[in-house]
Amino acid sequence: IVNMGIACTFQNMRPFRRLPIIANVMVSCLSPRAMKRGEWVKRLGAKAMDALEFAGISDMALEKASTLSQGDLKRLEVARAVATEPDLLLLDEPFGGLSPAETDLMAKSIKRLHKGGRFGRLHSEGPAMIIVEHKLQWLMKIVDHIIVLNFGTLIASGTPDEIIKDPHVIEAYLGKGDT
Repeated sequence: IVNMGIACTFQNMRPFRRLPIIANVMVSCLSPRAMKRGEWVKRLGAKAMDALEFAGISDMALEKASTLSQGDLKRLEVARAVATEPDLLLLDEPFGGLSPAETDLMAKSIKRLHKGGRFGRLHSEGPAMIIVEHKLQWLMKIVDHIIVLNFGTLIASGTPDEIIKDPHVIEAYLGKGDT
């Protein structure tokens, strides 16, 4: 899947808990897509540090993944995915279990990546992203387009402003009001 340019994060994170977080990201950097000819070992550590810096956790590079908070584990997941330099990034509930401050940091990282960020080959445009998220107030701040499903059926598609006003979305997620 990585060789096709797709990277994803998961709601249930599974880092290599006994390894330092930089080693967790270095594993992602080993994918053929993430490695360019001739950069093998000399670039591996630098690339992993770039991904950790992008995710905002480079200061913890040598800490074991088992010592990280829920928020830092989520950021480690993003660093691991970003290190593969994907064309498509799938994010499964990136804000789940995070405090408001951690959610704000995650939202800023995702938005920066989407706008082109400063990571790897992503100079002018970041990867396409599919985000599954229930914290809509945060999602609305970072996306350009939203597709809303209700029990697997498409009920709305549009900009954040269009979605919050859509009667089908309101009915599905807030219920019908008594009038």
